Amino acid sequence: MAIDLPNIARTYYMGTVEPYPSALTSMYLKGWGFPYQEWPQDLKDEYAYNPRAAKELLAAAGYPDGFKTNVEADASWDLNLLKAVKPYFTQVGIHMEIHIMNPAAYNDFVRLGRKHDQLAFSAGSLGRTHVPFMELHRFQTATQ
Repeated sequence: MAIDLPNIARTYYMGTVEPYPSALTSMYLKGWGFPYQEWPQDLKDEYAYNPRAAKELLAAAGYPDGFKTNVEADASWDLNLLKAVKPYFTQVGIHMEIHIMNPAAYNDFVRLGRKHDQLAFSAGSLGRTHVPFMELHRFQTATQ
């Protein structure tokens, strides 16, 4: 609710991507999820840009004044997207410090070492086409 996806789609991506959230896969891969247009309105409302409601959710979670966080970012991915999202978080009280790491260090620290203490960013997914089995693989543990 804190991020204006239609505005990012229109301005950052210059209208070349759909501004809607999707399931594990893109809306272009049929049969793997429900297209946004078919979602019930109450679910659409949960993903709609609504900074007031985002602040209310933060307050209900025990953060009425927001909080500070950090995000580890892989330098090989779209850092400009992360920087475009940051002001939206700030608007609702989430103050995010971005730590940029080279890809090898990021991989060792975040993916392999799981040493990050808060957030991790390795790709911008707005408008990205997700391959179903690759996305399901993300949910596997090291023992599977």
